[in-house]
Amino acid sequence: MKPSLIVRIVLMFGLISILFATRAYGQTPTSNGSAADIAWSPEGGLLAVSGNFGLVLYDSDFQLNDIITDEYIKPLAWSPNGIFLAGIRYLNGTFEIILWNQTDHSIETIQLASDTVRELVWSPDSQHIAAITYQGISIYEIATRTLVLTLSSPSPIEDAAWSPDGSRIAAVGGGIDTPALIKVWEASTGNLEFSIGTTGTEQFYDISAMAWDPESTKIALGIGPSEKGAIPILDVASQTISRGYDLPLEPFTFIGWSPDGTRFAAADAGITGSTLYMWNASNQERLWFMHLSDFDNSYVGGTWKPDSNQLAMLIKTFTNNIPQTSVHILDAETGVEITVLELPAVTPTPTPTATPDPCTAYPATVPDLISAITTANTTSGLDTLCLAAGTYTFTTTHIPLNALPAISSEITILGNGATLTRQVGSALFGFFEVSAGGSLTLENLTLNGGDVGNDTGGALVNEGGDGHAR
Repeated sequence: MKPSLIVRIVLMFGLISILFATRAYGQTPTSNGSAADIAWSPEGGLLAVSGNFGLVLYDSDFQLNDIITDEYIKPLAWSPNGIFLAGIRYLNGTFEIILWNQTDHSIETIQLASDTVRELVWSPDSQHIAAITYQGISIYEIATRTLVLTLSSPSPIEDAAWSPDGSRIAAVGGGIDTPALIKVWEASTGNLEFSIGTTGTEQFYDISAMAWDPESTKIALGIGPSEKGAIPILDVASQTISRGYDLPLEPFTFIGWSPDGTRFAAADAGITGSTLYMWNASNQERLWFMHLSDFDNSYVGGTWKPDSNQLAMLIKTFTNNIPQTSVHILDAETGVEITVLELPAVTPTPTPTATPDPCTAYPATVPDLISAITTANTTSGLDTLCLAAGTYTFTTTHIPLNALPAISSEITILGNGATLTRQVGSALFGFFEVSAGGSLTLENLTLNGGDVGNDTGGALVNEGGDGHAR
Protein backbone atom coordinates (compact mmCIF):
# COMPACT_ATOMS: atom_id res chain seq x y z
CA MET A 1 0.00 0.00 0.00
CA LYS A 2 1.24 3.49 -0.83
CA PRO A 3 0.13 5.81 2.00
CA SER A 4 0.42 9.12 0.16
CA LEU A 5 -2.59 11.43 0.08
CA ILE A 6 -3.76 12.92 -3.20
CA VAL A 7 -5.71 16.14 -3.40
CA ARG A 8 -7.65 16.74 -6.60
CA ILE A 9 -10.39 19.16 -7.54
CA VAL A 10 -12.90 17.89 -10.05
CA LEU A 11 -15.80 19.88 -11.44
CA MET A 12 -18.63 17.64 -12.57
CA PHE A 13 -21.57 18.64 -14.70
CA GLY A 14 -24.73 16.60 -14.18
CA LEU A 15 -26.88 15.14 -16.85
CA ILE A 16 -30.60 15.51 -16.34
CA SER A 17 -32.68 12.89 -18.10
CA ILE A 18 -36.39 12.24 -18.07
CA LEU A 19 -37.90 8.80 -18.35
CA PHE A 20 -41.47 8.40 -19.54
CA ALA A 21 -43.31 5.24 -18.51
CA THR A 22 -46.82 3.93 -18.90
CA ARG A 23 -47.43 3.34 -15.18
CA ALA A 24 -45.81 4.14 -11.84
CA TYR A 25 -46.10 2.65 -8.37
CA GLY A 26 -47.32 4.80 -5.54
CA GLN A 27 -47.48 2.41 -2.59
CA THR A 28 -44.78 2.57 0.05
CA PRO A 29 -43.80 0.18 2.85
CA THR A 30 -46.02 0.38 5.94
CA SER A 31 -43.46 -0.89 8.46
CA ASN A 32 -39.79 -0.33 9.14
CA GLY A 33 -38.95 -3.79 7.84
CA SER A 34 -36.60 -3.76 4.83
CA ALA A 35 -36.25 -6.80 2.54
CA ALA A 36 -32.91 -8.22 1.36
CA ASP A 37 -33.82 -11.20 -0.87
CA ILE A 38 -36.82 -13.19 -2.12
CA ALA A 39 -37.37 -16.75 -3.41
CA TRP A 40 -40.52 -18.54 -4.55
CA SER A 41 -41.00 -22.19 -3.63
CA PRO A 42 -41.01 -24.50 -6.69
CA GLU A 43 -44.77 -25.09 -6.53
CA GLY A 44 -45.40 -21.36 -6.06
CA GLY A 45 -47.34 -21.72 -2.82
CA LEU A 46 -44.80 -19.95 -0.58
CA LEU A 47 -42.68 -16.85 -1.00
CA ALA A 48 -39.58 -16.62 1.21
CA VAL A 49 -38.43 -13.11 2.17
CA SER A 50 -35.34 -12.19 4.18
CA GLY A 51 -34.33 -8.83 5.61
CA ASN A 52 -33.54 -6.90 8.77
CA PHE A 53 -36.48 -8.71 10.39
CA GLY A 54 -35.09 -12.22 9.73
CA LEU A 55 -36.38 -14.91 7.35
CA VAL A 56 -40.14 -15.36 6.90
CA LEU A 57 -42.63 -17.11 4.58
CA TYR A 58 -45.76 -15.74 2.90
CA ASP A 59 -48.62 -17.92 1.60
CA SER A 60 -50.35 -17.77 -1.79
CA ASP A 61 -52.58 -14.94 -0.51
CA PHE A 62 -49.40 -13.03 0.51
CA GLN A 63 -50.18 -13.28 4.20
CA LEU A 64 -47.40 -13.98 6.71
CA ASN A 65 -47.30 -17.77 7.08
CA ASP A 66 -44.22 -18.64 9.15
CA ILE A 67 -41.16 -17.09 10.79
CA ILE A 68 -38.11 -19.28 10.25
CA THR A 69 -35.50 -17.20 12.09
CA ASP A 70 -34.91 -13.65 13.24
CA GLU A 71 -31.33 -13.78 11.92
CA TYR A 72 -30.20 -11.90 8.82
CA ILE A 73 -30.03 -14.42 5.94
CA LYS A 74 -28.90 -13.51 2.43
CA PRO A 75 -28.93 -14.70 -0.34
CA LEU A 76 -31.82 -17.21 -0.62
CA ALA A 77 -32.41 -20.20 -2.93
CA TRP A 78 -35.11 -22.88 -2.85
CA SER A 79 -34.19 -26.39 -3.95
CA PRO A 80 -36.07 -27.46 -7.12
CA ASN A 81 -37.60 -30.44 -5.27
CA GLY A 82 -39.04 -28.05 -2.69
CA ILE A 83 -37.48 -29.74 0.35
CA PHE A 84 -34.85 -27.16 1.33
CA LEU A 85 -34.77 -23.39 1.53
CA ALA A 86 -31.10 -22.40 1.57
CA GLY A 87 -29.51 -19.15 2.71
CA ILE A 88 -26.20 -17.68 3.85
CA ARG A 89 -25.66 -16.81 7.51
CA TYR A 90 -22.71 -14.94 8.98
CA LEU A 91 -21.98 -16.29 12.45
CA ASN A 92 -18.95 -15.87 14.72
CA GLY A 93 -16.74 -14.57 11.92
CA THR A 94 -17.57 -17.32 9.41
CA PHE A 95 -20.11 -17.87 6.65
CA GLU A 96 -22.30 -20.96 6.44
CA ILE A 97 -25.17 -22.27 4.36
CA ILE A 98 -28.33 -22.94 6.34
CA LEU A 99 -30.75 -25.57 4.99
CA TRP A 100 -34.30 -25.17 6.30
CA ASN A 101 -36.24 -28.40 5.76
CA GLN A 102 -39.82 -27.61 4.74
CA THR A 103 -40.93 -31.12 5.80
CA ASP A 104 -39.95 -31.06 9.48
CA HIS A 105 -38.86 -27.39 9.86
CA SER A 106 -35.38 -28.42 11.02
CA ILE A 107 -32.28 -26.41 10.15
CA GLU A 108 -28.93 -27.89 9.14
CA THR A 109 -25.75 -26.09 8.12
CA ILE A 110 -22.84 -26.46 5.71
CA GLN A 111 -19.58 -24.74 6.63
CA LEU A 112 -18.24 -22.74 3.70
CA ALA A 113 -14.72 -22.93 2.37
CA SER A 114 -15.07 -19.35 1.09
CA ASP A 115 -16.65 -16.10 2.21
CA THR A 116 -18.52 -13.13 0.71
CA VAL A 117 -21.06 -15.32 -1.08
CA ARG A 118 -22.96 -13.31 -3.69
CA GLU A 119 -25.49 -15.95 -4.66
CA LEU A 120 -26.64 -19.52 -4.05
CA VAL A 121 -27.62 -21.71 -7.02
CA TRP A 122 -29.13 -25.21 -6.92
CA SER A 123 -28.56 -27.95 -9.48
CA PRO A 124 -31.85 -28.87 -11.22
CA ASP A 125 -31.83 -32.31 -9.55
CA SER A 126 -31.42 -30.69 -6.07
CA GLN A 127 -28.36 -32.86 -5.32
CA HIS A 128 -25.84 -30.00 -5.29
CA ILE A 129 -25.74 -26.34 -4.32
CA ALA A 130 -23.21 -23.79 -5.56
CA ALA A 131 -21.92 -20.81 -3.57
CA ILE A 132 -20.97 -18.00 -5.93
CA THR A 133 -18.16 -15.64 -4.88
CA TYR A 134 -16.16 -13.01 -6.74
CA GLN A 135 -13.27 -15.47 -7.10
CA GLY A 136 -15.12 -18.62 -8.18
CA ILE A 137 -17.83 -21.20 -7.62
CA SER A 138 -17.80 -23.74 -4.78
CA ILE A 139 -20.12 -26.72 -5.29
CA TYR A 140 -21.34 -28.76 -2.32
CA GLU A 141 -23.01 -32.17 -2.31
CA ILE A 142 -26.23 -32.08 -0.30
CA ALA A 143 -26.14 -35.76 0.73
CA THR A 144 -22.72 -35.46 2.39
CA ARG A 145 -22.68 -31.70 3.08
CA THR A 146 -19.14 -31.56 1.62
CA LEU A 147 -17.31 -29.49 -0.98
CA VAL A 148 -16.93 -31.59 -4.14
CA LEU A 149 -15.91 -29.16 -6.88
CA THR A 150 -14.39 -25.70 -7.27
CA LEU A 151 -14.56 -23.63 -10.45
CA SER A 152 -12.23 -20.63 -10.64
CA SER A 153 -12.24 -17.52 -12.81
CA PRO A 154 -9.53 -14.90 -13.44
CA SER A 155 -12.20 -12.20 -13.75
CA PRO A 156 -14.57 -11.27 -10.90
CA ILE A 157 -17.78 -13.33 -11.08
CA GLU A 158 -20.94 -11.23 -10.94
CA ASP A 159 -23.55 -13.94 -11.62
CA ALA A 160 -23.73 -17.67 -12.35
CA ALA A 161 -26.35 -20.36 -12.90
CA TRP A 162 -26.92 -24.00 -13.80
CA SER A 163 -28.60 -24.58 -17.14
CA PRO A 164 -32.19 -25.82 -16.67
CA ASP A 165 -31.25 -29.23 -18.14
CA GLY A 166 -28.39 -29.54 -15.63
CA SER A 167 -25.67 -30.11 -18.20
CA ARG A 168 -23.75 -26.83 -17.85
CA ILE A 169 -22.81 -24.10 -15.39
CA ALA A 170 -22.29 -20.60 -16.75
CA ALA A 171 -20.73 -17.55 -15.11
CA VAL A 172 -20.29 -13.94 -16.20
CA GLY A 173 -18.13 -11.15 -14.89
CA GLY A 174 -16.00 -8.14 -15.63
CA GLY A 175 -15.65 -4.67 -14.24
CA ILE A 176 -15.81 -1.02 -15.18
CA ASP A 177 -12.28 -1.16 -16.61
CA THR A 178 -12.21 -4.86 -17.51
CA PRO A 179 -13.83 -6.39 -20.63
CA ALA A 180 -16.46 -8.95 -19.73
CA LEU A 181 -15.74 -12.66 -19.58
CA ILE A 182 -18.28 -15.45 -20.09
CA LYS A 183 -17.37 -18.98 -19.01
CA VAL A 184 -19.31 -22.23 -19.44
CA TRP A 185 -18.33 -25.49 -17.70
CA GLU A 186 -19.56 -29.08 -18.02
CA ALA A 187 -21.54 -29.54 -14.82
CA SER A 188 -20.74 -33.24 -14.35
CA THR A 189 -16.95 -32.90 -14.61
CA GLY A 190 -16.17 -29.24 -13.99
CA ASN A 191 -14.23 -29.12 -17.26
CA LEU A 192 -14.28 -25.74 -18.98
CA GLU A 193 -16.33 -26.08 -22.16
CA PHE A 194 -15.61 -22.61 -23.52
CA SER A 195 -14.71 -19.09 -22.47
CA ILE A 196 -15.55 -15.90 -24.34
CA GLY A 197 -13.79 -12.61 -23.72
CA THR A 198 -15.85 -9.83 -25.27
CA THR A 199 -13.51 -7.86 -27.50
CA GLY A 200 -13.62 -5.78 -30.65
CA THR A 201 -17.13 -5.18 -31.98
CA GLU A 202 -18.55 -7.39 -29.23
CA GLN A 203 -16.83 -5.60 -26.35
CA PHE A 204 -18.93 -5.18 -23.22
CA TYR A 205 -18.07 -4.13 -19.68
CA ASP A 206 -19.52 -4.91 -16.30
CA ILE A 207 -21.89 -7.85 -16.94
CA SER A 208 -23.92 -7.76 -13.73
CA ALA A 209 -26.55 -10.43 -14.46
CA MET A 210 -27.26 -13.43 -16.66
CA ALA A 211 -30.13 -15.83 -17.34
CA TRP A 212 -30.54 -19.15 -19.14
CA ASP A 213 -33.55 -19.66 -21.39
CA PRO A 214 -35.82 -22.60 -20.40
CA GLU A 215 -34.42 -24.75 -23.25
CA SER A 216 -30.80 -24.32 -22.05
CA THR A 217 -29.70 -23.08 -25.49
CA LYS A 218 -29.25 -19.34 -24.86
CA ILE A 219 -27.90 -17.01 -22.19
CA ALA A 220 -29.09 -13.43 -21.80
CA LEU A 221 -26.38 -11.02 -20.62
CA GLY A 222 -27.27 -8.11 -18.35
CA ILE A 223 -24.61 -5.56 -19.22
CA GLY A 224 -24.44 -2.05 -17.87
CA PRO A 225 -24.56 0.43 -19.21
CA SER A 226 -25.52 -1.05 -22.59
CA GLU A 227 -23.57 0.79 -25.26
CA LYS A 228 -25.53 -1.09 -27.90
CA GLY A 229 -29.00 -0.33 -26.54
CA ALA A 230 -29.95 -4.01 -26.32
CA ILE A 231 -29.54 -7.06 -24.10
CA PRO A 232 -27.01 -9.35 -25.82
CA ILE A 233 -27.96 -13.01 -26.27
CA LEU A 234 -25.31 -15.76 -26.34
CA ASP A 235 -26.10 -18.82 -28.46
CA VAL A 236 -24.40 -21.63 -26.53
CA ALA A 237 -24.07 -24.07 -29.45
CA SER A 238 -22.37 -21.61 -31.83
CA GLN A 239 -20.75 -19.53 -29.03
CA THR A 240 -21.81 -16.33 -30.77
CA ILE A 241 -23.38 -13.17 -29.33
CA SER A 242 -26.24 -11.42 -31.10
CA ARG A 243 -28.39 -8.36 -30.43
CA GLY A 244 -31.36 -9.18 -28.23
CA TYR A 245 -34.08 -7.19 -26.53
CA ASP A 246 -33.98 -3.43 -27.24
CA LEU A 247 -34.03 -1.06 -24.29
CA PRO A 248 -32.40 2.17 -22.98
CA LEU A 249 -28.69 2.47 -22.27
CA GLU A 250 -28.75 1.57 -18.57
CA PRO A 251 -27.18 -1.12 -16.35
CA PHE A 252 -29.44 -4.06 -15.50
CA THR A 253 -29.97 -5.57 -12.05
CA PHE A 254 -32.54 -8.21 -13.06
CA ILE A 255 -33.12 -10.18 -16.26
CA GLY A 256 -34.90 -13.46 -16.92
CA TRP A 257 -37.18 -15.54 -19.10
CA SER A 258 -40.49 -16.64 -17.64
CA PRO A 259 -40.42 -20.33 -16.61
CA ASP A 260 -42.72 -21.21 -19.53
CA GLY A 261 -40.44 -19.33 -21.94
CA THR A 262 -43.16 -17.05 -23.36
CA ARG A 263 -41.94 -13.72 -21.90
CA PHE A 264 -38.71 -11.99 -21.01
CA ALA A 265 -38.31 -9.36 -18.26
CA ALA A 266 -35.51 -6.95 -17.39
CA ALA A 267 -35.11 -4.17 -14.81
CA ASP A 268 -32.54 -1.39 -15.11
CA ALA A 269 -30.93 0.93 -12.57
CA GLY A 270 -30.28 4.28 -14.17
CA ILE A 271 -29.73 7.88 -13.16
CA THR A 272 -33.48 8.56 -13.29
CA GLY A 273 -34.46 5.50 -11.26
CA SER A 274 -35.45 1.95 -12.15
CA THR A 275 -37.82 0.62 -14.81
CA LEU A 276 -39.13 -2.90 -15.48
CA TYR A 277 -39.61 -3.99 -19.11
CA MET A 278 -41.54 -6.99 -20.49
CA TRP A 279 -41.21 -8.55 -23.94
CA ASN A 280 -42.81 -11.33 -25.95
CA ALA A 281 -39.99 -13.89 -26.04
CA SER A 282 -40.88 -15.31 -29.46
CA ASN A 283 -40.76 -12.06 -31.46
CA GLN A 284 -39.02 -9.68 -28.97
CA GLU A 285 -41.98 -7.27 -29.10
CA ARG A 286 -42.08 -5.04 -26.04
CA LEU A 287 -45.36 -5.66 -24.19
CA TRP A 288 -45.18 -3.05 -21.43
CA PHE A 289 -42.82 -1.16 -19.16
CA MET A 290 -43.23 0.19 -15.64
CA HIS A 291 -41.32 2.85 -13.69
CA LEU A 292 -40.45 1.29 -10.32
CA SER A 293 -38.30 3.73 -8.35
CA ASP A 294 -37.10 7.33 -8.57
CA PHE A 295 -33.93 6.66 -6.56
CA ASP A 296 -30.73 7.30 -8.52
CA ASN A 297 -28.94 3.98 -9.24
CA SER A 298 -31.38 2.10 -7.01
CA TYR A 299 -31.27 -1.68 -6.75
CA VAL A 300 -34.16 -3.65 -8.19
CA GLY A 301 -34.20 -7.44 -8.04
CA GLY A 302 -36.85 -9.91 -9.03
CA THR A 303 -38.01 -13.49 -9.39
CA TRP A 304 -40.64 -15.18 -11.56
CA LYS A 305 -43.40 -17.21 -9.94
CA PRO A 306 -43.14 -20.81 -11.23
CA ASP A 307 -46.48 -20.57 -13.08
CA SER A 308 -45.15 -17.51 -15.00
CA ASN A 309 -48.21 -15.42 -14.04
CA GLN A 310 -46.56 -13.13 -11.48
CA LEU A 311 -43.27 -11.50 -10.55
CA ALA A 312 -42.02 -10.58 -7.11
CA MET A 313 -39.83 -7.46 -7.24
CA LEU A 314 -37.48 -5.96 -4.66
CA ILE A 315 -37.73 -2.18 -5.02
CA LYS A 316 -35.71 0.42 -3.11
CA THR A 317 -37.88 3.29 -1.90
CA PHE A 318 -37.56 6.11 0.65
CA THR A 319 -39.43 6.81 3.87
CA ASN A 320 -38.38 10.06 5.61
CA ASN A 321 -35.21 10.05 3.49
CA ILE A 322 -34.27 6.58 4.79
CA PRO A 323 -33.86 3.92 2.05
CA GLN A 324 -35.95 0.77 2.39
CA THR A 325 -36.35 -2.21 0.11
CA SER A 326 -39.91 -3.46 -0.22
CA VAL A 327 -41.48 -6.42 -2.04
CA HIS A 328 -44.05 -5.76 -4.77
CA ILE A 329 -46.12 -8.49 -6.49
CA LEU A 330 -46.92 -7.77 -10.16
CA ASP A 331 -49.22 -9.34 -12.72
CA ALA A 332 -46.84 -10.51 -15.45
CA GLU A 333 -49.45 -10.16 -18.21
CA THR A 334 -50.29 -6.50 -17.58
CA GLY A 335 -47.67 -5.12 -15.18
CA VAL A 336 -50.41 -4.14 -12.73
CA GLU A 337 -49.34 -4.19 -9.10
CA ILE A 338 -51.27 -6.83 -7.14
CA THR A 339 -50.00 -6.01 -3.66
CA VAL A 340 -47.08 -4.80 -1.56
CA LEU A 341 -46.05 -7.26 1.13
CA GLU A 342 -46.59 -6.19 4.72
CA LEU A 343 -43.12 -6.87 6.10
CA PRO A 344 -42.58 -7.65 9.78
CA ALA A 345 -41.82 -4.62 11.90
CA VAL A 346 -38.38 -4.37 13.43
CA THR A 347 -38.34 -3.56 17.13
CA PRO A 348 -35.08 -1.90 18.24
CA THR A 349 -33.22 -3.94 20.83
CA PRO A 350 -32.96 -2.01 24.13
CA THR A 351 -29.42 -1.01 25.04
CA PRO A 352 -28.40 -2.85 28.22
CA THR A 353 -26.21 0.04 29.41
CA ALA A 354 -26.53 3.80 29.52
CA THR A 355 -23.96 4.15 26.72
CA PRO A 356 -25.63 3.92 23.28
CA ASP A 357 -24.17 1.71 20.58
CA PRO A 358 -22.03 4.00 18.40
CA CYS A 359 -22.40 1.71 15.38
CA THR A 360 -25.10 2.45 12.83
CA ALA A 361 -24.22 -0.59 10.68
CA TYR A 362 -22.13 -3.76 10.92
CA PRO A 363 -21.03 -4.58 7.36
CA ALA A 364 -19.53 -8.07 7.43
CA THR A 365 -18.77 -8.49 3.72
CA VAL A 366 -17.58 -6.38 0.78
CA PRO A 367 -21.13 -5.99 -0.64
CA ASP A 368 -22.39 -5.10 2.85
CA LEU A 369 -19.73 -2.37 3.19
CA ILE A 370 -20.59 -0.92 -0.23
CA SER A 371 -24.28 -0.90 0.70
CA ALA A 372 -23.62 0.64 4.15
CA ILE A 373 -21.60 3.52 2.67
CA THR A 374 -24.26 4.11 0.00
CA THR A 375 -26.94 4.29 2.70
CA ALA A 376 -24.83 6.52 4.98
CA ASN A 377 -24.35 8.99 2.12
CA THR A 378 -28.13 9.55 2.06
CA THR A 379 -28.48 10.39 5.77
CA SER A 380 -27.68 13.51 7.77
CA GLY A 381 -25.36 13.46 10.76
CA LEU A 382 -22.59 11.02 11.64
CA ASP A 383 -22.77 7.37 10.56
CA THR A 384 -20.39 4.89 12.21
CA LEU A 385 -19.71 1.64 10.35
CA CYS A 386 -18.21 -1.14 12.48
CA LEU A 387 -16.28 -3.82 10.61
CA ALA A 388 -15.67 -7.41 11.63
CA ALA A 389 -12.08 -8.43 12.41
CA GLY A 390 -10.76 -10.15 9.31
CA THR A 391 -9.97 -9.45 5.66
CA TYR A 392 -12.27 -7.79 3.12
CA THR A 393 -10.92 -8.70 -0.32
CA PHE A 394 -11.72 -6.44 -3.28
CA THR A 395 -11.38 -7.65 -6.86
CA THR A 396 -12.88 -4.80 -8.88
CA THR A 397 -13.85 -1.13 -8.74
CA HIS A 398 -17.19 0.26 -7.63
CA ILE A 399 -16.52 3.71 -9.10
CA PRO A 400 -13.62 4.57 -11.41
CA LEU A 401 -10.29 3.89 -9.63
CA ASN A 402 -11.93 3.19 -6.27
CA ALA A 403 -13.25 0.02 -4.65
CA LEU A 404 -15.93 1.80 -2.61
CA PRO A 405 -18.54 4.54 -3.18
CA ALA A 406 -17.32 8.12 -2.83
CA ILE A 407 -17.85 9.55 0.68
CA SER A 408 -20.27 12.49 0.53
CA SER A 409 -21.47 12.67 4.17
CA GLU A 410 -19.92 12.33 7.63
CA ILE A 411 -18.75 8.72 8.09
CA THR A 412 -16.49 7.00 10.63
CA ILE A 413 -15.29 3.45 9.96
CA LEU A 414 -14.17 1.47 13.02
CA GLY A 415 -11.99 -1.30 11.64
CA ASN A 416 -11.64 -3.43 14.79
CA GLY A 417 -8.38 -4.71 13.31
CA ALA A 418 -9.86 -5.50 9.89
CA THR A 419 -7.89 -5.27 6.63
CA LEU A 420 -9.17 -4.02 3.28
CA THR A 421 -7.03 -5.52 0.53
CA ARG A 422 -6.91 -5.40 -3.25
CA GLN A 423 -6.59 -8.93 -4.62
CA VAL A 424 -3.24 -9.60 -6.27
CA GLY A 425 -3.59 -9.43 -10.05
CA SER A 426 -6.68 -7.21 -9.99
CA ALA A 427 -6.86 -4.01 -12.00
CA LEU A 428 -5.33 -0.98 -10.25
CA PHE A 429 -7.63 0.86 -7.86
CA GLY A 430 -7.64 2.56 -4.46
CA PHE A 431 -10.13 2.31 -1.61
CA PHE A 432 -11.61 5.65 -0.51
CA GLU A 433 -12.54 8.91 -2.21
CA VAL A 434 -13.88 11.83 -0.14
CA SER A 435 -16.05 14.23 -2.14
CA ALA A 436 -16.63 17.89 -1.34
CA GLY A 437 -18.82 18.09 1.75
CA GLY A 438 -17.81 14.61 2.85
CA SER A 439 -15.84 13.62 5.96
CA LEU A 440 -14.19 10.26 6.57
CA THR A 441 -12.45 8.99 9.72
CA LEU A 442 -10.71 5.60 9.76
CA GLU A 443 -9.79 3.89 13.02
CA ASN A 444 -7.89 0.62 13.59
CA LEU A 445 -8.12 -0.31 9.90
CA THR A 446 -5.39 -1.54 7.54
CA LEU A 447 -5.53 -0.75 3.80
CA ASN A 448 -3.40 -3.12 1.74
CA GLY A 449 -2.50 -3.11 -1.94
CA GLY A 450 -4.37 0.03 -3.01
CA ASP A 451 -2.76 1.51 -6.11
CA VAL A 452 -4.13 3.86 -8.78
CA GLY A 453 -0.88 3.90 -10.75
CA ASN A 454 1.76 6.53 -11.48
CA ASP A 455 3.14 6.25 -7.93
CA THR A 456 0.24 8.35 -6.62
CA GLY A 457 -0.90 6.00 -3.89
CA GLY A 458 -4.22 4.32 -3.39
CA ALA A 459 -5.35 4.65 0.20
CA LEU A 460 -7.52 7.77 0.10
CA VAL A 461 -8.29 10.41 -2.51
CA ASN A 462 -9.49 13.79 -1.18
CA GLU A 463 -11.70 15.65 -3.66
CA GLY A 464 -12.37 18.63 -1.41
CA GLY A 465 -13.63 16.75 1.65
CA ASP A 466 -12.06 15.89 4.99
CA GLY A 467 -10.16 12.67 5.63
CA HIS A 468 -8.53 11.34 8.83
CA ALA A 469 -6.85 8.07 9.81
CA ARG A 470 -5.91 7.10 13.31
